[in-house]
Amino acid sequence: MTTMTGDDAPTHYDRVGAEVGIRKLVDVFYDLVLGDEELQRYFVDERGGGVNIRALKEHQVRLLSQLLGGPVTYDGRELADAHRHLGLSVRDLGRVGDYLLAALLTCHAPWDTVVAVRAVLLGVADDWALMGVTEER
Repeated sequence: MTTMTGDDAPTHYDRVGAEVGIRKLVDVFYDLVLGDEELQRYFVDERGGGVNIRALKEHQVRLLSQLLGGPVTYDGRELADAHRHLGLSVRDLGRVGDYLLAALLTCHAPWDTVVAVRAVLLGVADDWALMGVTEER
């Protein structure tokens, strides 16, 4: 996974508040996502129980920390592998991306950080077919 860093400049990770800022960002992101009735179905496991949100947030903290240039190594599955079983629609995946951008703005991330994350989101859009994303669900 590529990180968004410059050689001498503070990383996006530093500029959003390092670990404390990333944790706040992840909390805001999941508040938005889990508050969306159309997305809630993706957070129910195979047995009908809820997904472990605390573990999911920790996973997201590591992912975003590495992505934004922090001192963390993300060791989770590739995006396509982790989400293929969900049968995501293009619309729902777009909503999740929009919520991540909204969380960045809510947390007062620098504009160039928001733009950089948006570029990454657009880049992973090429992987949507690999994730089994459908036009509608």
